[in-house]
Amino acid sequence: MRKLLISILLIVVAALCAAESRAAYMIILKNGGTIITSYYRYEGKTLVFSSPDGMVGISREDVARIESADVVPPPAISRKVPKTGEAAPAAAPAPAQEEGTQLPSSPASPSEAKQEKVDIQGYQDRMAELRAQLNESVERMQNAMSSQDKEAEAQARADMRRISAEIYRLTDELKAKNQGKLPEDWWKE
Repeated sequence: MRKLLISILLIVVAALCAAESRAAYMIILKNGGTIITSYYRYEGKTLVFSSPDGMVGISREDVARIESADVVPPPAISRKVPKTGEAAPAAAPAPAQEEGTQLPSSPASPSEAKQEKVDIQGYQDRMAELRAQLNESVERMQNAMSSQDKEAEAQARADMRRISAEIYRLTDELKAKNQGKLPEDWWKE
């Protein structure tokens, strides 16, 4: 009986340790990208984090912020690395934007940025769309929490993070094209 209790206790402790080790962080980059990791640390001007392929470092200047994440970091993935002379695998296509929401393209050089006329109204329209999507996601999350639907809650939370990242990417893009300035009513609804 004693051996059984000890065995059960060890299993419970192991399960609790495994659950605790699933902590995750979302590294949000200034370019709008996100990275999910279970571990990170700073080494001088470099942020080092764990990835499925091992430890990776990026410039600290490329990081907008780091948040705790409610998702599990991806497990290690076996990837084929091209040998010298082999073609690299094709990159995934960029996600298509909704019809009518295309933003002005980035200028090729800083001198073009000064000459380019910024379509502020286009940015404001896109911001209004993103706000509406974010509000809808918040409402879905509240409904999911009320009905205790964990799956729907997790999906709504992921949508909120994705939309928020897009809002910050849009904000950074507009600031870059508009000499570091945002319209006065940018953050107002």
